[in-house]
Amino acid sequence: MKNNEAMHYQGASNDAALLESNTRAAGSVFNMDERIHLLASRLSKIVEFDSFAYENETEGVSVSIGSMESHKCSYKIKDGGIYCGEFTLTRNAPFLEEELMIIETAMGSIIHTCHL
Repeated sequence: MKNNEAMHYQGASNDAALLESNTRAAGSVFNMDERIHLLASRLSKIVEFDSFAYENETEGVSVSIGSMESHKCSYKIKDGGIYCGEFTLTRNAPFLEEELMIIETAMGSIIHTCHL
């Protein structure tokens, strides 16, 4: 864990403006790529990981950042019961239970901010 304040994660105020700007400037695949990178960037500030991947076969989206390592945690994302993709984080050392709780708490806020 990078800091004790991670349990109270709040998205940066400029996240929405950044995404709004990108939405007007590029197509939907680029936007999703930008959103995934923003999500990975926000998570990297609170929990260390070596790779971050997002995949949604239904939408034909697959984004991978970094090098895969042996320890991983994965999260299937649903919105109103509808499958929206899966995130996987990996690193060389096991994730601690406290870190998993932080990831789960932060993901909800970050995903909402990133409009995934």
